[in-house]
Amino acid sequence: MESADAALSSSLAVHVGPDNIRSLILEKEKELHDINEYRIRTLETLLRDKETAANAAKQTLIKLQEDFMYKLKLLERRNEELALNDVIFTSLKNVLRDKETELHEVQAREKKIQIKLNRVKEQRDELKIQYQQKLRYVRAQVKSAKWKFEDKLKHQQRVMEIPSRRVKKLLREKEKEVKRQRREWTMTFDDVMRQKEMASERENKELQMKMRALEMKNEMMVQNTDVQCTRVEELKTKNEKLERMIQEKDKEITLLKSTVTDVKTMKEAKVGELESEVVKLTEMKQQLTGEYESKIAELSLLLSSVEKSFVQQKTQHDEELRSLLERKQSDMQEASARSEAMLKALIVRLRESEEKVEALQAELMYAKKNADDKIIDMEREIKRVRSALQELEERAQTLQKISQESTSQIALLKEKDMTLRQELMESIEKQKDLQREVVAVNLEWENRWQKQKQQLDEQHELHLRELQHGRDEKHAVEERLLYAENEVQWLRSELLSLKVSAGITDSFDTQCLASAANLAAKMSSEYAPAVRSSLWSDDPGTLSSGVSLLLTESPLLQPTTTADTYVNALETDSAKLRELIQQMKESLTQQEEEMEVISEQAGESHSASKRAEQQVETQERDLAIETQLDKHSSSVSSIALQFESCKQELIEAQQSVETKSRQIVELESRIQELEVMRTAESQLQSRHAVLEAQIMDLNRKLGAANCDIERLVRQRCQLMKLSNQLRADLRRSGSSTGSRSSISRVEFAGKKDYQNLIAELTQSLKDVRVRNKALKKHLRRMVKLQIRLQHKRMSVA
Repeated sequence: MESADAALSSSLAVHVGPDNIRSLILEKEKELHDINEYRIRTLETLLRDKETAANAAKQTLIKLQEDFMYKLKLLERRNEELALNDVIFTSLKNVLRDKETELHEVQAREKKIQIKLNRVKEQRDELKIQYQQKLRYVRAQVKSAKWKFEDKLKHQQRVMEIPSRRVKKLLREKEKEVKRQRREWTMTFDDVMRQKEMASERENKELQMKMRALEMKNEMMVQNTDVQCTRVEELKTKNEKLERMIQEKDKEITLLKSTVTDVKTMKEAKVGELESEVVKLTEMKQQLTGEYESKIAELSLLLSSVEKSFVQQKTQHDEELRSLLERKQSDMQEASARSEAMLKALIVRLRESEEKVEALQAELMYAKKNADDKIIDMEREIKRVRSALQELEERAQTLQKISQESTSQIALLKEKDMTLRQELMESIEKQKDLQREVVAVNLEWENRWQKQKQQLDEQHELHLRELQHGRDEKHAVEERLLYAENEVQWLRSELLSLKVSAGITDSFDTQCLASAANLAAKMSSEYAPAVRSSLWSDDPGTLSSGVSLLLTESPLLQPTTTADTYVNALETDSAKLRELIQQMKESLTQQEEEMEVISEQAGESHSASKRAEQQVETQERDLAIETQLDKHSSSVSSIALQFESCKQELIEAQQSVETKSRQIVELESRIQELEVMRTAESQLQSRHAVLEAQIMDLNRKLGAANCDIERLVRQRCQLMKLSNQLRADLRRSGSSTGSRSSISRVEFAGKKDYQNLIAELTQSLKDVRVRNKALKKHLRRMVKLQIRLQHKRMSVA
């Protein structure tokens, strides 16, 4: 329809004059004005929609800022709690150092005790070697004595067998003689002989009884020798028992008093046994001498009775018996001399053993004196150690109180952590909801942007169509101008012809007055001034910005009696038309340029509006960020002051620990010499075991505290990670709503110091973790060493 209207207008413009052209131009200007108003309205609606969206985004940003401030406050509270935990950790660290120093002291004491034990073991080994040498020597002597005694017994048995054989031979000879005498005396002296035989039989029976008694005595002697052999074996068993006792003593060296008392008792028992053995040997000697004397007396009585009974018949036998008795006496004297020599040798050995025992007793007395002196010193040192132990117990009680307080604080911290975790979960859920809302808003904005893009594309197409229509109209106007110029040339040619005709009429003044008047009337009727059109109205109307003001004033109504005035009017009209055409061309070119610029900026109009909104938002954010940075700087300064105060406290604690360590070293130097005797007392051992159990309990509590501290550190790291995630989310949301470059520059420019402080704090936490790991390893080693020492003590006990 528009193309058809344009064709009709172009066809009508051929037949219509300049007034119609002006009216058409004004109509086009009105249409352009309406189009511009429509554009302005649409842009205003778009601005309103974007303002509403910006207000919604501002509200969401305000909510996010409030949430961020709340979380920052929570983080500050947690930082304060972590500072308290750091103080507790430093106190526990100092306690651990004290315990480590105590453990080092205990280790040094144990090392010294081990050195002394090694020395005692060496002494024990030396004593063992000496005892073994002595036992070997004693065994060799006992064996040699046994062999000698057995040789002597065998010799005595041989010696005793010789007279018994002789006596048997004599008895046999006497029996033969008696039988011979009986045979001789049967005939003459039967009765006497019977009496004598009865008497001789009685005597023989008595002699047999005596011989049996002598045999029994010999058997008793053999039994006594067997008893002595058994005693020798008992001595061997006693020696073995002594070896066993030595081994037991080796095990009981740690308890010096008990070992000394045991050694005393054993030595006294040995001395008593040796004395009893000496007494027994002397008694045996006396018994042997008595028995020998009694036997000699009995033999003398028997011999006297035999001499009395056989005075007449056995004079010769008496001499033989006397000789035999003398021999027996000599043999008995020799045996007694030998036994006396053996006894003297045994007495000499016993004296030597007594001298050794006396030397050992002197050594024991000296050791007793030294032990008593050491015990007195130990009692004094024990009093000091007890006072020190009381101080340690008081410290342990204080540490227990501190540990209880720390456990209560840890429980409170755990409860706070649970609440904080719940709050964090709620904040995470809120963040997820906000992210969902942001995604929905982004989708809505994308849909709106696509719709606006489609609308702008449609508007661009409409503008292109309008431009094409304007170009067509331009071509039509140019054609009209060409047509008007042709008409102007035609009118000029007519004017020239009229001028020629006027000259002709002047020449014919009189002849052509009537014709001239008629011509003038015709010209006045034909070329009268036209009615004022809308183009020449006094109200020019509202023109566009690109079109300059037109000459809207109406032409002067002058009398047109002559052709010159008409020609001048036509020339002025043609000049005005040319100016109008040039202005129209310029306005059209300007409109084309504006349309091109509008078409190029149609896609950027949305971003421009957004930029305007974002600039406002960025200004507000800058203000909020500056306030937050001021708060952060104040909090960071407070944290730095706390950190410096903690450093000073640590330095003071280290100085106090050094002084205490020096005092402890002095105490160790005093106690080192007294630790061996201290282990001898069972009460001190029990107290030491109780202290070790308390130390183990404290170590366990410290391990639990370290575990809790590690948990708190992990929770702190998790909170830091969550804060970093929140910051990243806020940065992302800020970068998605506003210009990323400007906001990120402002944030990073203002938060570098805070991030550096956070990095330093994280590094310090890492260092603390490394130190905690090293301390834990050291504590584990110490615990393992203590367990090994306890096992060793149990095995030794």
